[in-house]
Amino acid sequence: MQMSEIMLLVEAHKKARSGDAKRIRQQAGLTMSQVAAVVGVGESTVSRWEGGSRKPRGEHALKWAALLNELERAQVKPVAA
Repeated sequence: MQMSEIMLLVEAHKKARSGDAKRIRQQAGLTMSQVAAVVGVGESTVSRWEGGSRKPRGEHALKWAALLNELERAQVKPVAA
């Protein structure tokens, strides 16, 4: 595992604990089912990850972390001058 992947996982775990993972998904207009399909897990797994009761692992964890990161970046809007 590369450093960038580790950092993605650390950030995803922080987002899950703080409730930001769910907020990011909802602001993107995605359902847990849609996220689960992209990541390759069941909807209940995404629910557990978002709730912080389970930590994602392996390939699915990296996919979820990357998805959260991209969704969050897409939602950031520049401040008007």
